[in-house]
Amino acid sequence: MIYTGTAASFGWDTTTVADGSRTLAATVTDSAGRTASATRTVTVANTAAATSFTASFGGPAAGATVRNTVSVGMATTAPWGQTKTFTLSANGTGVTSQTITGTTLWYRWNTLPFPNGTTTLRLEVSYNGRTATATRNVTVAN
Repeated sequence: MIYTGTAASFGWDTTTVADGSRTLAATVTDSAGRTASATRTVTVANTAAATSFTASFGGPAAGATVRNTVSVGMATTAPWGQTKTFTLSANGTGVTSQTITGTTLWYRWNTLPFPNGTTTLRLEVSYNGRTATATRNVTVAN
């Protein structure tokens, strides 16, 4: 049994079972004692998810000229719903670090504190004790 309770949803730590096909079964009972059941087959793949993922930028485009405040799109192939940390820096200076369960993050980057010229954005996504990185050069022109 994975869960017993009254919550509409719950988290399942799949690392407690071996990789492979699993059948999940749910039974609910209403206040009148009526029950309903459903099953769903899922594939647990802890090993692949833990060892192989990427980080990437969705914007601004490589080589773009940016000024003032610009949206920086960041993404990862680490599993959705699992905690991961996105850390963005510009020329080695930390810009933001956010821990989320999603796979994409948009951040409004204020370029004004950075000097005009080529700036290297660096994204690090940390998940499950591993890190994936991506870099992107843009030109700051405030």
